[in-house]
Amino acid sequence: MINKHLRNDYNFYAGRGLLDYFTTEELSLTSLNPGSYYLGWYSKLTERCFQFRVGDNPATQRIACELDSDNIKSLSFRKGVYSTELAWWKFHNTKYNDRTVIPIGDYLNTTGFTIQMTCTYEAFANWGAIMGMCQANYPVGLSLGQYDNGIVGWGFYPVTVNGVANQHVRVAISSSLMPSVKFNWCFVYNQGTLSLYFSGRLVGTATMPAGWSWTTNTGVGALGLSLGYNYQGTNRHFKGSIYSLLMYNQALNENEIYQNYMYDKQKYLIAN
Repeated sequence: MINKHLRNDYNFYAGRGLLDYFTTEELSLTSLNPGSYYLGWYSKLTERCFQFRVGDNPATQRIACELDSDNIKSLSFRKGVYSTELAWWKFHNTKYNDRTVIPIGDYLNTTGFTIQMTCTYEAFANWGAIMGMCQANYPVGLSLGQYDNGIVGWGFYPVTVNGVANQHVRVAISSSLMPSVKFNWCFVYNQGTLSLYFSGRLVGTATMPAGWSWTTNTGVGALGLSLGYNYQGTNRHFKGSIYSLLMYNQALNENEIYQNYMYDKQKYLIAN
């Protein structure tokens, strides 16, 4: 029997190991104007959110809440509306005034975790990603929905393997196979195995190579998560809309992943 988080809306989602749940329906509609950058995306479960960090310039990180063609609210990442725009957010604890990023190694379970999202992917920018690192040049970072040279990958970059730095380990698919409409994806890391699901169905796997581990890749604890971004550089941003985001400290099974997809399919009118 699938465990459920018996609280309000998310009783419909698999609840085993649920760390944070983000949804867009409680957000206020805002236009892309100089004041809209104050919008932040807050967890329904904890004191964590995606927003700009102290020391950054929020005026360059405009992300708006908009209505889509189904009249459903979504977070819209619209790089290019302003010449100086960098549309991305960092994941941090709201209770800290300096908004220090949450280290990946302190947040996600390094033996198994799950990230599941409903979104659209409207344009590809080389090395751009839906989720990624808030900084570059660290040994390990998540890189989810990263486009480069005709493929889109979900996994880790950079990874040091047997002393060789800057390696990709990911499930990769051709960009031509990416859904052109609203869809649900799920990334699962389970004791060295990476699995990617579209619409609740497995589409590919990959295996972390011999000689790799979280502990041997020093620096992972210093690395945080970003939304709408891959890592520091030019034109490495995501263009699209996000509706829901679930993050777990356990590897969900196929029944739980499918349960989450089916709920979002009905709630956000996913076509398939």
